[in-house]
Amino acid sequence: GAAPWAAASLDVSPLALRTSRRRALAEALLAGGEATADLAARSTQGARQEWAPGVDALLDAAEELVRDAVALAVGRGAPEAPAARALSTTWPDGPARCAAALQDARDDLDVYVSGKTALDAMLARLSDEVRAGRG
Repeated sequence: GAAPWAAASLDVSPLALRTSRRRALAEALLAGGEATADLAARSTQGARQEWAPGVDALLDAAEELVRDAVALAVGRGAPEAPAARALSTTWPDGPARCAAALQDARDDLDVYVSGKTALDAMLARLSDEVRAGRG
């Protein structure tokens, strides 16, 4: 099927799409393996101009998750999402590796590496860190 945040109509609010995107990302990262591969595949279906905005938004959601994990790790408070909480326990190396994975994905997409390849690699790396934090 389509990416879980694909707008079926124009009456879907940006907040609802953002929430759906964050939830799909967190669930995939916590599950790992096939879940991250499936999210990458669903997020990059069709022509690049069709999926690029959603992938950019997914990368933004991943950056928010890393930021929330850092805030939790240093005691600044953040939403208590399970993925962010797990990642916060890997402070400081886990969030740093996640930030590097996000930058690598953005760099790869800038030079037209396959969207699925770039997203697959980034999601797998983030999932490894989140799952390591769960112990």
